[in-house]
Amino acid sequence: MKLKPFLQGFGLFAILLTLIPIAAADFWWIRMFDYPHTQLTILTFVALVVYFMRFDVKWIKDYAFVTVLLACFVFQLYKVYPYIPHNSYEVGEAENTIDNKNAFKFYAANVLQKKHQSKYFN
Repeated sequence: MKLKPFLQGFGLFAILLTLIPIAAADFWWIRMFDYPHTQLTILTFVALVVYFMRFDVKWIKDYAFVTVLLACFVFQLYKVYPYIPHNSYEVGEAENTIDNKNAFKFYAANVLQKKHQSKYFN
């Protein structure tokens, strides 16, 4: 098996997984690719780096393929960037100005249980 066709298939897989969520369809098998952006960013980066090992300067197809891979990588990075820790926060620091005497406290609990032996509902 030749390495370059395998790398092209790997790169096409990364490109396909990047482009599928752009489709305006509400099928689960399309919408499921809206979430693993971090994994797709890493996959596209690996495909891009590994393809450079077998890059042939003579062929325009290689330039086009690397350009599309790079565009997919930038798109995935754009999707992931707001969630990395180095991004600035939109919410400022909170100040503790609440008077504990007049504070409203709220408690919520989920205690749904089925009672199998009830004296009222047999």
